[in-house]
Amino acid sequence: MTMHTIIHIGAGLGTKLSDYLATGAQHIVLVEPLPKLVQQLRLKASQIDTEKATAEIHILEAAITSELEQKQLIEFNLTHISSLRPETGLRQLYPDLKVNAYHSVSLITPNDLIQNYAPHEGQQALLIVDAPGETALIVQALINSDQLKLFGQLSISVPIEPLYQNNSPAQQLLTQLEKYGYESCAEDYSDPNWPVLTLIYSPLKVRLQAKLQKKHRQLGEQQNKISQLEAENEQLKKLNAATNKRQEQLEEELNKAEKQFQLFHDMLLSGDFLSNSPSDISKQLFNFDQSSKIYKG
Repeated sequence: MTMHTIIHIGAGLGTKLSDYLATGAQHIVLVEPLPKLVQQLRLKASQIDTEKATAEIHILEAAITSELEQKQLIEFNLTHISSLRPETGLRQLYPDLKVNAYHSVSLITPNDLIQNYAPHEGQQALLIVDAPGETALIVQALINSDQLKLFGQLSISVPIEPLYQNNSPAQQLLTQLEKYGYESCAEDYSDPNWPVLTLIYSPLKVRLQAKLQKKHRQLGEQQNKISQLEAENEQLKKLNAATNKRQEQLEEELNKAEKQFQLFHDMLLSGDFLSNSPSDISKQLFNFDQSSKIYKG
């Protein structure tokens, strides 16, 4: 596959430069903070046969980080694991690890690097990140700015477990990349503690994930509506039960009123009503009046 742009953060001695040229890339950006390695990179680039290789090669002597207050690069006796960050677990893997020197280096944010050298959307591009202690943070910054999708291929060198200050397990980064739309296509475990992972950006996967998220939202909204309807149904059941109970009470009172009315009617026809005392008549009229109100209610 012909590449348009290749950006290698942590290019080291430039051992992969010939491979990059073989892809036919038009732009190759090699980023390296260690001064002695930058000299080797420039020497290697100057020896390229420009008649056979037409790529434009940029060599940046800088460290890539989102935290610009970090001003010194820690050079270990194992040069390839030098970092801007203090180590927290390296000595368990490399008992003979020593600090050789501290270097004041230029710092560039991931976003600024990509804005200056990234390809246009649709052009084939490869991003290699081999920045001990910074790899995951660089990738996360590009995810947050939505610039990472400009690279159809991504190669990252990241330790399985955190080995530097403020780092996280590799699996956490892989989870973020999968959510963003990258799929793993190759794994190199030559160093089992520090694998190199190659991933491919899949726009189709991103679209499918977006559709799936939309379906989940719709399903959640429907579930909320169902829950609301169920709650309303329960309220209606309670209201219906209360209504039925009230209706039974009214029917019982109505039956009593009808019986009292019939009794009064019978008394009038029999003449017993007129033979009662005034106080009894008043009580009977009162009871009849109350029965009438119940019936009307």
